Amino acid sequence: DLDHGLGAAAEADHELLTEILQPDGDPPQDSYSTMVFRKLLDSEDYRLRFLGILQELMNATLATDRVHRFLDAQVALLEAEIPRHREHWDLAYAGPWSEHVAAVRDFADQRSPLLRAGAMTVFGLADTLRFTLDIQPPAAGSVGLRAIQVDSTWQAILFAGVPVDLEALPAPGWTFGHWSGGELPDEARVTLIPDEELTVTAHFLPAPQVIINEVNYHSADDFDAGDWVELHSRALAPLDIGGYVFKDEDDDHEFTIPP
Repeated sequence: DLDHGLGAAAEADHELLTEILQPDGDPPQDSYSTMVFRKLLDSEDYRLRFLGILQELMNATLATDRVHRFLDAQVALLEAEIPRHREHWDLAYAGPWSEHVAAVRDFADQRSPLLRAGAMTVFGLADTLRFTLDIQPPAAGSVGLRAIQVDSTWQAILFAGVPVDLEALPAPGWTFGHWSGGELPDEARVTLIPDEELTVTAHFLPAPQVIINEVNYHSADDFDAGDWVELHSRALAPLDIGGYVFKDEDDDHEFTIPP
């Protein structure tokens, strides 16, 4: 419900977070309306999750340039129909449509910095920092966060000390290699707690074209299918695996595949 959104009922500097956290607020933010949210914020885990999602959305879905692009697309879609719409519903009293569009643009320009500052005050956060997330090689994969998925270089302003969950998601034909920046372990899913300006890069490697698809050993006495291994090629063209070596933990136990 956006009746109160995008500057329609309140200016960009409206401190909504402060308002809805008051236990004795006025309608529509009275105590029973805000109780669930206020109680959830008693949990530190929920507070950090809320702040994590908030900062992601302000830097992605609700980023100023994206809101402008989305608004431009909607204006182009609707503009020709607006005169008929206003005439049908006798909306002359509402003022020119262009003024409403301009008001949404102004709100988009102003809201994120004000909301960010308000969240820092409400939650006692000390600082923000610049954060860059990169992917190498380009198009080799993406990185999933709490609420968004990043598939190219992403620059953001984050709250210092608020955990950032990252999950490396390889594209088909690729596998996760390692992270650089942030002293992160070489695991696909990690949590970063940023405390300074930082660039983190997810590095991906070409996935092996040949994988062990199935293994059979130590068959049942009454159904001895032998010991064997099945290899699967993910290559799109014929692949020569001559020279591949198959062995166990004993280096003397090896089989070299012929040409």
